[in-house]
Amino acid sequence: MHGKRSEEIRKQYFNTGFQRFMWDQPINSLSMGEQVWVKLINAVESDPRVLIIEHYGEYLDEDLLHDINRRLRRMNKNLGTTIVLSTSDQRKLKRLASVLIFLDKGHVAKIRSSNQRGGQQGPQRQRNKRGDSRRRGQQRQRRNR
Repeated sequence: MHGKRSEEIRKQYFNTGFQRFMWDQPINSLSMGEQVWVKLINAVESDPRVLIIEHYGEYLDEDLLHDINRRLRRMNKNLGTTIVLSTSDQRKLKRLASVLIFLDKGHVAKIRSSNQRGGQQGPQRQRNKRGDSRRRGQQRQRRNR
């Protein structure tokens, strides 16, 4: 990286703590988590309207995950960027996501609202195979008894 933009990125992301040493290192000499973090920074700095990240949080330690969560929240709030994250560990998303979509065998199994501050879940609707909400399905079962 060279030029004015490169210097801005260095100051913003690589000027403090453990990230400082990464700037001058060849990418292949960094740990897997450090490489993932650098790639995420590259994605964030490309200023996309929609950012899709697979396997979110894998290889990142708590400090790197906290840092990137903060940056993604700011990106969503200030720029209106839609951020789609996939992970097998929902705990990594609870404090970041506004909506959690759970898949099972390639199909949407449930959709849950999540409070961004603290990850508390809001009202949930779980759909059965016919597309009815669970509550309606339970009401029908009671009427049929």
